[in-house]
Amino acid sequence: MVACCGLMMAGGLTSCSSGGDAPSETCQAVADIVSIVDQIESTVRTKSDIPTLKTQLSQISTDLDYLKAHPQDAYSSELAAAEQAAVPLKADLQAVQANPSSATYKAARSSASAFKDALDALTTAANTTC
Repeated sequence: MVACCGLMMAGGLTSCSSGGDAPSETCQAVADIVSIVDQIESTVRTKSDIPTLKTQLSQISTDLDYLKAHPQDAYSSELAAAEQAAVPLKADLQAVQANPSSATYKAARSSASAFKDALDALTTAANTTC
C-alpha cells in the first residue's frame, strides 16, 4: 500500500499515514523541500548567509534530482520551472560572494523569491501524488 502524505503548506508541516508505513520517496522529497523553502527568501541578508543558502540549495537539489528521476505528469512543468528558477539564483549568489553590494543582494533576494515561488508551485503540484 502506498503511503499517503498530507502537507499543510502554510505551516510546512507534514503528516503521513498508511498503517505506520514510511512515506513514499516522492512524498518525502516534497516534505524536505517544504521544510526548507520558507527559509530561502530570508536567508540572503549578509555575505555570511551564503554558505547556509548554498547548503539549503544543495538539499533541495537532491530532492529535485529525485523528482526528476521519477517524473510524473502531475508536476513535470513545475519541476522544469523550479530548475529554471535556480539558474539565476546560483549566478546571483556568486555575484554576492564576488562583489557584496546592495545591488547584488537585491538581485539575490529577487532570485530567491522567484525560486521560492517556483518551489511552492512544485510542492503543491507534487503533493497531489502523495
